[in-house]
Amino acid sequence: PPAVARSGVDATGDPRDFGHVTTAARELRRYLYLVTSEMPELLSELPQPQTSQLTVVLGVAGDLQSTDVLVTALQDFEPLHDAAGPDDHRLHSSWMTNDSGDRTLAVGLQGMSALATKYAVFSLLEEVGVGFRLHGQDAVPRLSVSDITERLGALHHKTMTPRAITTRGIQPFHDFSEGPDQWNEDDYRVHFEQLVKLKMNFIGLHTCKLFNVYPVHNAR
Repeated sequence: PPAVARSGVDATGDPRDFGHVTTAARELRRYLYLVTSEMPELLSELPQPQTSQLTVVLGVAGDLQSTDVLVTALQDFEPLHDAAGPDDHRLHSSWMTNDSGDRTLAVGLQGMSALATKYAVFSLLEEVGVGFRLHGQDAVPRLSVSDITERLGALHHKTMTPRAITTRGIQPFHDFSEGPDQWNEDDYRVHFEQLVKLKMNFIGLHTCKLFNVYPVHNAR
């Protein structure tokens, strides 16, 4: 089966960073299972030697441990630099041959922040063919692991820069049956989760002053 490795994600000591990358790794594992029907291994370190046909390694820029792992695992990997935006993330794939002579693919995901690494996971899944929708009904293709490795093997190197629009999100209207006035806790959770998958970072809720157009004594 494929493997998902998250190395050094707790090196910053910030529990939010650990949560973002850990959740991202679990989401990647879940979606790869939905696509391939094979449950990936979830690893804390890059396996040596690599035996999986596909291994995805998650890292955060500025974290030396995870950057070293990415540089070691991937040929020609160039870490993100300080000039990159806080939401920028990089996808990099590299073919290699293991000790058994089998051809394997390693894919590295690195974000300028832990949240950007989470964005990288969903950018990778879009490259696989997964489509994310705000209402939660994602479009998930059915592919083999070989199909995925061929798609991602052609990727080689791609940097995503969503900083062109720094605030990205929605401002839903309340005066519709689908609006946030009618949402329960689960609805809010679904919308928040899907916004992250769409690499958005904002939700605005209207606050309108209450008033009556017609005086009460004229009401019929």
